Amino acid sequence: MDDSSLVVLTSDSKDGAAKALEVVKALDRDGWIELMDYGLIRKDENGHIKTREMDDDFSEKVAAASVGLAGGVLGGAVGGPVGAVAGVAAGATVGVGSMRLMERFVRYTLPKEFLDGLDVNSSALAVVVEDRYVEQLDEEFQKLGRTVQRELNRADREAEFEAYLQRTKNKIGSIEADTKAKLARARTATATEKSKIDADIAAKRAELEATREKLEERIRAVNAGLKSEIREMNFRLELAGLRTRSGIAASIDHLHRQLNRYTDELEDLIEHQISTLNTEVRN
Repeated sequence: MDDSSLVVLTSDSKDGAAKALEVVKALDRDGWIELMDYGLIRKDENGHIKTREMDDDFSEKVAAASVGLAGGVLGGAVGGPVGAVAGVAAGATVGVGSMRLMERFVRYTLPKEFLDGLDVNSSALAVVVEDRYVEQLDEEFQKLGRTVQRELNRADREAEFEAYLQRTKNKIGSIEADTKAKLARARTATATEKSKIDADIAAKRAELEATREKLEERIRAVNAGLKSEIREMNFRLELAGLRTRSGIAASIDHLHRQLNRYTDELEDLIEHQISTLNTEVRN
C-alpha cells in the first residue's frame, strides 16, 4: 500500500486554515496533488480539539442535493438512494473507533506541543496525501503558516484508504441518483427545460466517469503496492528464523486478504459501471 503522510498547517488567524484548504482544493482540482482527506482544526474554550472533516462536507452536500433535486421529492423519483448515501457518508469512518478518523490522526500522530500551541484565535488544517505529494504541499503551506508532517503507520494508512474508498463510492452513488432524477424530469419537461436538463446530465455523466476512473486507478495502485509488500514479506519469510516466521506469515495473510478485498471492490465497480450503462441505453 502506498505510503501516506499527514501534513498540518497552523495559522495565527481564525480563517487561515480555511483559506489554506481552498489552496489545497485548487491543487487537487488542477491535478497537482490527490487529496485523500482533510480536517479543519480548532481548540474550543475548554481546550478540546474540534475538527471538521471531509466527510462532514460531503454529507452536507448530499443532504442539500436531496432537498434541492426534483422539488425535494427525489425519493419518490428514484427510490431514495440519495438519503441512504447521506446516511452512509455520515458514518464513512465506522470501524475506526468512537473517535472520528481525522481527529484520531491529529491526536495520536502529531506532537503534543504542536496541538498545545493552538489557541482560540488560531486555526489549523490537517491534510492526508500520498508521500509523493508531501514536498509540494509543504512548500505551499509554508507560505501560509508553520507546518509539521508525519508519515502514517500501517493501521492509519489502511483506515484512511477504507474511508477514502467508502467516500468515493458514496459520491458515485450520489451522482448516479442525481442523473436518474434528471432523466425522470426530462420525460415530462418542455423543449427548453429538456435542453438544460440534457446539458446537466452530460456534465454529471462526465463527472461520474472521471470519479470512477480515479477510484479504479487508485485501487490498482494500492493493489500494486500490496503485491510488492507481499513479495518483500515472502523474501523475509525465507530468511527468517523459526521464532519470527509465524509473525511474518500472519502479516502476509493480512496483505493477501486486503489484496483480495480491493480486487473484489474493483471488479464490483467495473461491473456496476457496465450495468448502469446498459440501463441507460435501454431507457
